[in-house]
Amino acid sequence: MTLDSFGVEGTGYNNLNNVSISQGDSLVPPPGTPCVPGLGDVASVNESNITSDLTIDQGVDATNVVNGNNVVNIATEPGETVYAGGNTIIDEEGALSANNTINLGGANPANTATTSGVPDFETLTLDVYTGANGGAMVTVLNTLVDNGLLGLFSPTYNIEGGGTDNLATIDAYSSATVSADPLLFVITII
Repeated sequence: MTLDSFGVEGTGYNNLNNVSISQGDSLVPPPGTPCVPGLGDVASVNESNITSDLTIDQGVDATNVVNGNNVVNIATEPGETVYAGGNTIIDEEGALSANNTINLGGANPANTATTSGVPDFETLTLDVYTGANGGAMVTVLNTLVDNGLLGLFSPTYNIEGGGTDNLATIDAYSSATVSADPLLFVITII
């Protein structure tokens, strides 16, 4: 699913009220097939002004024995910023969901929002659950969270997940308003 000026709304910025993207089981082939690691579902949101909430659920009604390898991209294309005036919720569902990738910001080089004053991605609140089985890779660049988190997945951190081998890379600008659970993520500040 892609939402940008070349996607659903046509040319120019998308002006939307609520955005809800719900994707089912990832299409990862069974173990032993040549497609390694496999690609799950991809949700990309760029060049959008969302008045209220942005919700992305992947792995909904997960029944596959192998689930995950999903990708979420928000404000990752050059010059295509995203503003969500309400809550942003990303939930990688499924008991075996693993190896998911979450990219928030990156439309511009890391930390450029410090000098420009314009973040790639801005939202009122941010709650991310990267999956139950670990192996998550999260990158947060030029992202501003105005009011913390709802506490859906953690009472303290914006980014939460299960399992082991979770990595989070956060630029210095974003680290002022975005946090990942240090007990579950190896965190690198750039």
